[in-house]
Amino acid sequence: MINPQAFRSGLILSAISVVWTILTYLLGIEMFTSWGLGILIMVIMIIYIIVSLKKIKTQLGGYISFADAFLNFMVIAVIGLVIGQIFNYLLIYVIDPEFGIAFADATIEKTIAFMEGFGAPESAIEEALVGMEEEFESQTSISGLLSGMFKGTIFMGVVGVIVAAIMKKKPDVFNNEQTID
Repeated sequence: MINPQAFRSGLILSAISVVWTILTYLLGIEMFTSWGLGILIMVIMIIYIIVSLKKIKTQLGGYISFADAFLNFMVIAVIGLVIGQIFNYLLIYVIDPEFGIAFADATIEKTIAFMEGFGAPESAIEEALVGMEEEFESQTSISGLLSGMFKGTIFMGVVGVIVAAIMKKKPDVFNNEQTID
């Protein structure tokens, strides 16, 4: 059963994503392409989803099945993911396409520097560069946007299974208040 709180939490999560994107956009390309900040926002979002799921569990009397926990987790995550991805797409490819090009270039430069730092052979760097350029080209299409959403949904599904397994709690079969004399 999908709790109405899941829809509200999903919308709040998408607002967090949009605000985060705007802030990093305004702070410049270095902040927008920071892997550390990307990981930080992902952790913040997962924590927010977990807190929202705990709220739903509390509303249900402290009990939630694995299926309900997973379903509500995914509703929150997918709403946040879809709206956030659409906003990112609009920002990078419609509102400010020049920023999108700068984003792609900065990401490629950081990746090359990272690979060189680990002593990757030139052939591996070239191969990664070609793959990244193809990926950036594919992301400018609607199918690329949908592919990104699908990958994000799969990732959140894996996280959702783990969280749901931890959150699930069934009511006791025998209630201590109703003892047989």
